[in-house]
Amino acid sequence: FSVRISGTVVSLDSEGIKAPCISEVIQWGKTDVRYISGAFRDNYLLKRVCSDPYNALGNIDNLDQVFYRCSELEEIPEDVFKNCVNAHNAIETFNGCKSLTSIPEKIFANCRNLNHLHATFRNCSALTEIPEDLFANNPNIYEASYVFDNCDGITEIPSDLFKNNHELESIYGLFQQSDGFTSIPEDLFAENTKLQILEYAFNNCRGLTAIPDGLFRNNSDIKSFCGAFHNCLSLTTVPTNIFDNNRKVINFQGTFGWCYELEGESP
Repeated sequence: FSVRISGTVVSLDSEGIKAPCISEVIQWGKTDVRYISGAFRDNYLLKRVCSDPYNALGNIDNLDQVFYRCSELEEIPEDVFKNCVNAHNAIETFNGCKSLTSIPEKIFANCRNLNHLHATFRNCSALTEIPEDLFANNPNIYEASYVFDNCDGITEIPSDLFKNNHELESIYGLFQQSDGFTSIPEDLFAENTKLQILEYAFNNCRGLTAIPDGLFRNNSDIKSFCGAFHNCLSLTTVPTNIFDNNRKVINFQGTFGWCYELEGESP
């Protein structure tokens, strides 16, 4: 059935729905909706959603769990969030979307107030690449945690991914358990001079074979590298000068824990 909802709808939420029942969103309409956190949570029937040409989502303040574990969702319109200019968080927005094969480059382009990313694309195992300008219009992001955790299909990390995120202070588990890439671009964190925490960022990335010696050259305020390269089983060496500019570090706990193949001089 095609269902039409009219009137004013304050919130869309899947809480309490015992079984998924929506297979497609063909139009958002105009209902003055303010909250879409968990709107389609655990809806494994959902395959397609439409864009938002009529500003139906203009009052949304966060994008938390909107498509959480929508395992059959195959694609996302580039302008689905184009009117969400007041959204602050993207927490688990697409976590568990296992059929998602690509991310539109401009999906967050108008969300200029976005400041917190958490598990945004976690467990999206079918993803094969990350758009270079994915966060280019989000200058206020200060924390990025588990964003691409367990995304084994990603084979390359774009060097300019965080180029415009000058307020970024904390990174946790960013690419944790993602085995598809073998290297990290040297300039990945070059513009993030306010970075203070980089913990478990590449934890359990078993395909990683090398770390560039200038990876943290511009991050002089980092205080913790806890578990940063923990269980990276394919690493054989570590550049001896990799931490030369990081004189404020107070925590190296488990940075290279379980990296059994490491040889040579330590940093």
